[in-house]
Amino acid sequence: TPDDPQSLAQQLLNGINTSFAYQQGQKGLDLVSQYSDGWFNGLLSFLDSHQGEMANSDNTLAHLNWMMLDGENLELVQENSGFVKVPMIDVGEGKVLLQAEDGEDIEITRSGYIYIFVSNSANVPMRFDDLFIERTRSALLEETHYYPFGLIMSGISSKAESTLANKYKYNGKEEQRQEFSDGSGLEWLDYGHRMYDGQLGRFFTQDRLADSFPIFSPYLYAGNNPISFVDVMGDSAWSVTRDWNEDDAAAFASFIQTKIKDYEGKKLDCADLAVALLVDYASANGLSLQLTTTNGKKTFDSNSDDFTSTKQFKSSAQQGIFAKDISANTNTVDKKDAQAGDMVLLTKPANHIVIYDQVNPKKTVAYGNLAGRNPLPVVIGRWDWTNITQDNNGTVYKYNPDTKHAHRWKVLQRKQP
Repeated sequence: TPDDPQSLAQQLLNGINTSFAYQQGQKGLDLVSQYSDGWFNGLLSFLDSHQGEMANSDNTLAHLNWMMLDGENLELVQENSGFVKVPMIDVGEGKVLLQAEDGEDIEITRSGYIYIFVSNSANVPMRFDDLFIERTRSALLEETHYYPFGLIMSGISSKAESTLANKYKYNGKEEQRQEFSDGSGLEWLDYGHRMYDGQLGRFFTQDRLADSFPIFSPYLYAGNNPISFVDVMGDSAWSVTRDWNEDDAAAFASFIQTKIKDYEGKKLDCADLAVALLVDYASANGLSLQLTTTNGKKTFDSNSDDFTSTKQFKSSAQQGIFAKDISANTNTVDKKDAQAGDMVLLTKPANHIVIYDQVNPKKTVAYGNLAGRNPLPVVIGRWDWTNITQDNNGTVYKYNPDTKHAHRWKVLQRKQP
């Protein structure tokens, strides 16, 4: 290890760069780029402050070091930084246990980053092995229980003493408490688009999407049904009540067998039918949905401010997601394991999609199509011709079918956290 603090700081920073790039890819590189100056200054400050002390530690030039940087300004936290020297080791003595603070706990006094490294500026090689870091979580900051509309249930809630107040409360929204200079505050929750009062169970400004829900007051929260629904940002295309999980694959298959009949005879192309069925399931089950084009240039997000209703989101996604884009939003499954709602993507001589509308007692498919630029009526219950190139009458299909794979929406293959 070089003796010069600047050279050593740069070498350590390079190690951080490599570690972040290896673990997090481009995201890690972006993080390093954003904070590299602060980390370098913190490393240099640590080395400068301990240089003389380390050099005079019984002529031992090998150390175990730990350095804490403040999470806000990346400044060195002296009380949480230090080093311990490697003792003189006699020939034949073997391994020697080296512990920070003689094995006593190091209480971290503020949030930030801790960097642990070993150093050796002597000419004698030193081998460090079995580095072990044990982390003990701090005491619970706060436990809070709420009535359905957001008022705190004081009788069964608790708060740790002598800690920073937790401002993020009901639904993870920031509470506006004691924000005025005299210590008073509104005690409202910031939902992004509107401020909410949990004591009243009402917003204080009108929902900008109120025209889409004429039967509801423009000030109410979660459709006046907070047990079943949640307002994400104070407005949304539809109410999101849960995350996708491993049960949705089977539920979607069951949903398709009934829902697809609503589209029989309606004029839709193949991609429009596939998108419509997925949007119908997501909105009916309170699930957020994101669809992207193959080139990644366009994403349709149901939580976006761009959409004010399920109808608008569905229409926009149908206009922007084409047959060639379906593969970017699906994964392959073995065709013998296909279920209702899974798709077969056909690519030659053009992009086309057929959807399994049932798999038992036999597989049948449904699809929309185009004649020129005009959509044709959707057909359902057709026999599964996706494993052959001609039908039982000898009519040759122009598409080259995939005999091994079907495609399933990616959101249906997510595991429960």
